[in-house]
Amino acid sequence: QVICDQVNFMAPEIFGTQEVLYVQLQDMQKALDGYDYIGIGRDDGHHGGEHEAVFYKTDKLQLLDHGDFWLSETPDKPGLGWDAVCIRICTWGKFSAKVPDLNQRRGLFNHGPRYIERVFYFFTLHMDHVGVVARREAAKLVVAKIREIAQGTPVILTGDFNVDQNDEIYTIFT
Repeated sequence: QVICDQVNFMAPEIFGTQEVLYVQLQDMQKALDGYDYIGIGRDDGHHGGEHEAVFYKTDKLQLLDHGDFWLSETPDKPGLGWDAVCIRICTWGKFSAKVPDLNQRRGLFNHGPRYIERVFYFFTLHMDHVGVVARREAAKLVVAKIREIAQGTPVILTGDFNVDQNDEIYTIFT
C-alpha cells in the first residue's frame, strides 16, 4: 500500500515493474488510481512467476499494441536462457500520447493549445542476477527485438539490469 500511495502521489504516466507476483499485480491495480497494466508471468506465460509489468495511465496513454518475449534462445516460449538461474522475460507496449504542439503559431484567434499524437514503445525487463553469458546474450536479444518491433520509433527501456554503467551489458544497450 505504501508503494501504491507513493505512485498515486507522483502520478507517473507510465512505469515498469520487476519481481511482481500476480496477486501483487491484482492488489496494485485495485490501489492505483486510473492505471491499467500489461504483462504476463515469466514462468508459464500466464500468471505463474514474476511479472515485469508495464503500468500506464489510461486517461493519458492509449495502448496500441503489446507483447512479451523471454530472455533465452527460444524467446517465444518460457525457458531458461544460456547460463541463467531464473527464467527471465521482457514486456513491451506501443503507446500513443497526445502532447501539446510546441510549433503551433500563436495568434489573435488562438483558442488554446493544439495537440499532436506521439507514438513510443516502452520495454521493461529483469536480467539474470547470476548468469554473465545470459545477461550478455539477453542484452543483444533485447536490442535486436527493439529494432525489430519499434523500427525506429522512440523507445524507453527500463528494468533491473543487475549491472552498473561500467559493465559491458550497459555498453551493449547504449
